[in-house]
Amino acid sequence: MLVTTLARLLLPSWAFFDRVGARAVLELRPHGAPDAAWRSALHAAPRRWWHVVWHPDGTAVLAAQDVVERAAAEASDERPATPATRDQLTRLAAACAPSAGAWAWRVRVHAPDGATSDVLHGTVDRC
Repeated sequence: MLVTTLARLLLPSWAFFDRVGARAVLELRPHGAPDAAWRSALHAAPRRWWHVVWHPDGTAVLAAQDVVERAAAEASDERPATPATRDQLTRLAAACAPSAGAWAWRVRVHAPDGATSDVLHGTVDRC
């Protein structure tokens, strides 16, 4: 199980010429604030000319997005997400939370036709 988790982080999927399909997004909002807007947790890292060769922040965002997409794929197979997947998403949400406190997270899937669905959700307390 640890090997699979490490492989997911070290070997993101690179589907450059794949068809456009559903897009999974990790979103956050303050826990206990149902009126607060959900906001995307992952943002593209700024690029400079030397990032053609060395861009660890961009690679980290790609790996995190790959974790979100794989978790959404697991959850859409009509079975509950594995504890390892939920743990990865909770840690990722804690790392992306903009400030200390309790945060709610969800994985929302946006279909090409405009339909959306929430496939996973949870809370995290960032100290």
